[in-house]
Amino acid sequence: MRQLLILVILILFSSNSYSQKENALIQDGLEKQEEGNLKGAIISYSKAIEINPKNFWVYSFRGSAKFDLNDFIGAILDYSKSISLNPTRTGCSDKGEIYSNRGLTKASLKDYRGALIDFSKAIELDNKNGQYYYNRGFSKRSLKNINGACLDWSKSGELGLSNAYNAIKDYCN
Repeated sequence: MRQLLILVILILFSSNSYSQKENALIQDGLEKQEEGNLKGAIISYSKAIEINPKNFWVYSFRGSAKFDLNDFIGAILDYSKSISLNPTRTGCSDKGEIYSNRGLTKASLKDYRGALIDFSKAIELDNKNGQYYYNRGFSKRSLKNINGACLDWSKSGELGLSNAYNAIKDYCN
């Protein structure tokens, strides 16, 4: 019994130290990313992923750093991994944010259909976020669906995003 107790304590202690190291690496990555040291941030996030490859947030953070470095393919891969690890829940604004980030990345590659799908999924998960409608509106505009774009920008404005009215003024009249 005593050996079992020691084993449990060792397992808890070791997993806690891994968790502490993972958290320290994530914090280091976030600080480096904030400072503009994107390559350093990616290294820290990658080390955190080695410790815990199931933490969906780290893939999202690393995807964001890759996006800022214009590594759009790498960013899409990380956002996709983050989405696959994140449990599916409707009303999950976190997952909506990751879909939206991947949509922005796809739009940067002029994959407007892929971006449209991701923004629509983000809206499905969090239909109170005006930014998602705004972004989807630009994807629709790029696909020559002006009426759909104008409807999305209108909804975005209703949800409080004032920039949406500028888009309506510029493209819908």
